[in-house]
Amino acid sequence: AGSTSGVSEQAMEYIRQQLDGLRHSAVRAGSGMAELYARVEGEAAARALAQRDHETRIASLSEALKAERVGLHHSVAQRLEALESRLGVERSDIMARQAELRDELASGDQEGTERLQDFAMRIRREFEVAERRMSSEASALREHIDTTMKQLQSSRAADDEAQRMSF
Repeated sequence: AGSTSGVSEQAMEYIRQQLDGLRHSAVRAGSGMAELYARVEGEAAARALAQRDHETRIASLSEALKAERVGLHHSVAQRLEALESRLGVERSDIMARQAELRDELASGDQEGTERLQDFAMRIRREFEVAERRMSSEASALREHIDTTMKQLQSSRAADDEAQRMSF
């Protein structure tokens, strides 16, 4: 009976040791799980913050792009208005010169007629030069607008790509 009780005590001691080991392992596993949960929560919060920051940047870029478009449109409208105004003044000047020429022609003066023809030719050339200049300036303005819009679109696309890459 004494040797059986010694073996039973050893078996019980062994079971106690195993149970203590299991308890320690369970505590460590619980601690590790809590640590892992806290880390995951922290990463989720950081990701949400980064997402909000990105959305704010996208909204800001969108507003800046919208403001740039409005400013560009306003600038183009002003420039075209100025060009049209200048062309109108030049047309008025040309019409006044043509009226002068008609008056000189009406006088029947041969010299006046020749001067009038020269003057009319000069006015036509000046008018053609003014029209070419206006056309050239309008084309340059359109190219500038197209280039600016392409740059803005490229910048927006790069920011979108950077946002996608960050997540």
